[in-house]
Amino acid sequence: MKVYEIVPTSEYVAGVAIIAADNANVAISLWKQDDEQNDDLWYEGHCNCFERKELTANVDNPKVLIDTIVSTYPTNV
Repeated sequence: MKVYEIVPTSEYVAGVAIIAADNANVAISLWKQDDEQNDDLWYEGHCNCFERKELTANVDNPKVLIDTIVSTYPTNV
């Protein structure tokens, strides 16, 4: 299965998500459903998703492999 990386581009969202999926749309959808805050993080973080062509995943079904994306927005502002 292909491997996709989701990376935020805004200054107040950090981390990375690695997803095994057949295509980018499946990867994004799966990641957004994996945690209730991920849909908000996708938009707040201005995230991008791209294929990591040098990687493959030996799994039968799409799955989130790594997810460290979090909001870093200062709460004491």
